[in-house]
Amino acid sequence: MTTHSGNHYFVPHGALYPVIISAGLLALASGFIFSVATDTNKDLAYLQSPGQWMMYIGAAIIMFMTFKWMSAIIVESLTGQYKKWEDKSFRIGMIVFICSEVAFFAAFFGALFYMRVLSVPELASFDPMFTPYKDFLGTWPSVGPGGVVLGTEYKPAALTPMGAWGLPAINTALLLTSGATITWAHWGLLKDNRKQLVWGLFLTVALGVAFLICQGLEYHHAYTELGLTLN
Repeated sequence: MTTHSGNHYFVPHGALYPVIISAGLLALASGFIFSVATDTNKDLAYLQSPGQWMMYIGAAIIMFMTFKWMSAIIVESLTGQYKKWEDKSFRIGMIVFICSEVAFFAAFFGALFYMRVLSVPELASFDPMFTPYKDFLGTWPSVGPGGVVLGTEYKPAALTPMGAWGLPAINTALLLTSGATITWAHWGLLKDNRKQLVWGLFLTVALGVAFLICQGLEYHHAYTELGLTLN
């Protein structure tokens, strides 16, 4: 039963949404690990098919339960359960989420900066017997030791870095445009313009789907044609 604690804060009834979504995340991550393991170790090839099915099932669970959870939140909002305290909680939650995203990308790009600017040149400056592998070069991208020895000369593995234009540029444009459309939808909400709100949200979702499709094409291109594999 849902109640308002102290007549000011809505306390929802117990639900299994977080537990089921966590199970879906576990299935998705485990399936991905099994699928990747088959690329690097042929002895684990028997895990590839189960791993792919685990990924699909996990993704389906996450999408379905997220839809159900958001539907429950919308119903609670439309029935007048949310007051100023709940509004404040949602705003704090969004602020924490945005801060976590900033922290994630700061760490991600910080690690990339460390690898490109600091670690690779430093490794190349070591005595040859202490470098990661024979004929290690302080260049980026580092192609790894997967090359071949032709006579006495080491030839690095074929690896082509992806350019900034093409699909990466299209994906960037899609992200920026989706930011503009969701802002436009928010303006419609503030003006109580339902048509603008609906169209803004629709365009944002459509751009998000287009981004995911282009991202998949980019990964496939990098994996199959540019040699960006784990082997």
